[in-house]
Amino acid sequence: MNRYYARQLEELLIAKKYEEALRIYKFLAEKGHLEALLNIGDMYFHGMGVSQDYVEAFKHYKLAADHGLVECMVAVGDMYRDGLGVAQDLKEAFYYYKLASDQGNCIAQQRLGDFYFAGASATQDYGPAFKYYKLSADQGDLGGQYMLGNMYYSGLGVDKNLSEAIKYYKLSADQGDFRAQYMLGKMFRDGIGVDKNPSEAFKYYKLSADQDYNNAQGALGYMYYYGIGVAQDYNEAFKYLKLAADQNIIEAQAEIGDMYYNGLGTSKDDREAFNYLKLAADKGYAEAQYKVGTLFLRGEGVSKDYSEALRYFSLSADQGNPIGLYMLGYLYTVGLGVDQDYTEAFKYYKISADQGYISSQMALGEMYHGGIGIPKNDKEAFKYLKLAADKGFADAQAKVGYLFLYGEGIAKDTVEALKYLKLSVDQGNSLGQCLLGDLYREGTVVEQNYKEAFKYFELSAKQGNPLGQYVVGNMYRDGKGVSQDYSEAFKYYKLSADQDYYGAQTELGNMYYYGKGVDKNLTEAKRYFTLAAGLGDEEAKKLLDTLDFE
Repeated sequence: MNRYYARQLEELLIAKKYEEALRIYKFLAEKGHLEALLNIGDMYFHGMGVSQDYVEAFKHYKLAADHGLVECMVAVGDMYRDGLGVAQDLKEAFYYYKLASDQGNCIAQQRLGDFYFAGASATQDYGPAFKYYKLSADQGDLGGQYMLGNMYYSGLGVDKNLSEAIKYYKLSADQGDFRAQYMLGKMFRDGIGVDKNPSEAFKYYKLSADQDYNNAQGALGYMYYYGIGVAQDYNEAFKYLKLAADQNIIEAQAEIGDMYYNGLGTSKDDREAFNYLKLAADKGYAEAQYKVGTLFLRGEGVSKDYSEALRYFSLSADQGNPIGLYMLGYLYTVGLGVDQDYTEAFKYYKISADQGYISSQMALGEMYHGGIGIPKNDKEAFKYLKLAADKGFADAQAKVGYLFLYGEGIAKDTVEALKYLKLSVDQGNSLGQCLLGDLYREGTVVEQNYKEAFKYFELSAKQGNPLGQYVVGNMYRDGKGVSQDYSEAFKYYKLSADQDYYGAQTELGNMYYYGKGVDKNLTEAKRYFTLAAGLGDEEAKKLLDTLDFE
């Protein structure tokens, strides 16, 4: 093609005067210019100056290919491979790629590598795949470099060599290949073949993510979320994770669901949380399945539905997810969406507990201690409660303290009892506070100190613990550890009584009967004695029989 036509075509294409350019290309093609056939094929392929027409594109590419134009051999191979403008024929695609490859075309070499790698139109054979990828890579083709990096990374067709993998990934990444950039991010993040370097990982993930690669967007979102290689930023985390989620990255869908639920990086929105978590759950993601189950259980973002909660917890449990197993055990314990069945509950708790899930260890310990769904076994109760306690579960620490204190399932040990009770109290656990308060009140394990006792019982009472409220009421009534104050005693008894603690109901009945801390009211006195008696309090029964309410 002479300079006059070349310059004229360049000006027309810049001006987007495609129809005029196409007319000149056709004129040149008739004069035997093969490159004009290539350009005509491109214009039909992309619909430039003419309606998009793959058949016409294929016809012009093939004409030039069959006359020896290497670039058109690749184009014809691509169209046979993809079935565009011609019936798909992988053998013909392979034939044209081989013609171009034999003339040193790096793209055709990469395509042949793909064919051998995947076993398309040729027997899968990593040896020839490696050979063609290397020919392509050594000519600077970024796709060949990326695939060569993959083969060194996985040890396919060549001995595994992470240094070589990094070398070729970097060559490809530096030319902008988003897949290679992603792999380098992964290797720097996890320390694969290179020292861990979160900053480098972030750099490569971002390069890839900003080319709209969904896997990189998900990885980058996690780095922003946890502050790895970059300052923690929930807004940026949400931005990239949502991009990945909306491109069907399952883990990102689950994470975006969590972010909507917790209002991180976005406004709290339970409905959107449910929608994204369900997308992941319905694709089999176990973590999302138990979270969807929880939303159905609580009626958050969706109508409460115990049957659906059961279904999603079961799906998660069937994959061995410890939280799904625990939640399934919980439904069987309380009888929601299924008949109450302690034996089934025990079964699921145990599978979960033996995976180290502390809530299940706690539940299992309580079932062994109470003989619920299983014969009572204090040694097993101690074993599972201690597992949870030693992971910092405050309720379990309080119960282990109790078991050491009374020698249940383990030799009595007041030193260990105090240690575990204090661990639970340091976390603000109300049961631990009650138990420690009781030790100071009784003065058998530690020196008796009513003020310390009152302090711990009051802490428990203020958290709503009915036992703590009842004992605080007693201490105000008796003036132990605090100035006697019947009004305060009445207040705490009432708080406890309203939670059906029958000891407090009986004391409240006494205060109404004798007019202490409240105006005398025999009707209210009888009502509270009756409530307590109905819950099994023998003292209340006697008082109902002996006191005069007229």
